[in-house]
Order: sequence, then structure tokens, then C-alpha cells
Amino acid sequence: MTASSPQPPPPAAAAASPGAASPSEERRAGGGGRPPVPPYVKAAAGSLGGVMEACCLQPIDVVKTRLQLDRTGAYRGIAHCGATVARAEGVRALWKGLTPFATHLTLKYALRLGSNAVLQSAFKDPTTGKVSAHGRLASGFGAGVIEALLIVTPFEVRLNIPPFLSRSLNSLLPLLHCCASCSQLTLIAQERFAV
Repeated sequence: MTASSPQPPPPAAAAASPGAASPSEERRAGGGGRPPVPPYVKAAAGSLGGVMEACCLQPIDVVKTRLQLDRTGAYRGIAHCGATVARAEGVRALWKGLTPFATHLTLKYALRLGSNAVLQSAFKDPTTGKVSAHGRLASGFGAGVIEALLIVTPFEVRLNIPPFLSRSLNSLLPLLHCCASCSQLTLIAQERFAV
């Protein structure tokens, strides 16, 4: 061959070795020229996802709670309840209790995605830098356990006050209203103490 004639590129099948990873596998493993996403970025993405979920689901949760507490039959259904709340109290009333709900979801998803990323980096194979299927399963399981123990369980604790204490604890209701996670406590207190 002469120096001026270009050589044809090798066929794709001949260029790839039988054990080589596909481009999508390389991207997942952090290869392909892109650095891996740090755990704090995944945690921040989880936080933003939690805020968005809370903003979308809070009106549904408010309507559900109103329907559950409706003993007089004031609402004829889901749409009627939402429309009545919006008409009587304003549209913003559909987002009552958003702060504790958004805090719960923000912390939950940040912890889930962040701890999953940290655990996956701990389960990486030191020679290949890849996480096996068992490592991914263990990472997801570990992230779920951490999330359940640190965020979900403490937020799901309910206030159970014996009826004989209800009159003496009526004076504590303003304090309960100030509590950051008291949206559910307030509903239970209002129902139980007929405030």
C-alpha cells in the first residue's frame, strides 16, 4: 500500500473482543469518558424529587384526610371535597401540611439515593470497578433498611393518648401546632379532643 491510500477501518465485530462491555455497560460502570455521579449529587436529586412528589400529592392527601374525618356527610366524593375545600378555604388550603410531608419525602429520598450510591461504591469490584447483581441487590436492601430505620419509622409514629388524659392535655394543643411534624398530630388531636 502507498502512504497516500487510507486503510479501511476494521470491522466492528473484529474490533470488539468477546468479553468487552457494551457502551451502555461502560456508562453505567462509570466508563465512557464520563466521571461517575457522586453520592451527594444523587442525594440532592432525591431531595428535589421528594419536594416535587410532595407538591403533587399533598392536595390528594388533604382531600383523603377530609373525607376520612367527615362524619356529617358534607362531601359527596373526591371531586366535591376538593372543590368545597378550595371554594371555602381557598386553593392554598389544598396544600395545608405540605412542610412536614415535603420534609419527610425530601429526607427519605435523599437518604435512599445517597446511601444506595455509597453502598454501591463499597460493593464495587476493585479490579473492574463494576457492581455485581448481588452487590446492587445488597445496596438497595441496605439503603431501604437505613431509610426505614432513620426516616420512615420516626415519621410514622402516631400519638396515642389515653382518653382519661385528654382533658388535661387540651392545654398542650397550641404546642402541638408549633411542632414541625405535627400535621398528623393536629388531626388526631382535633378528632380525639373535639377541638
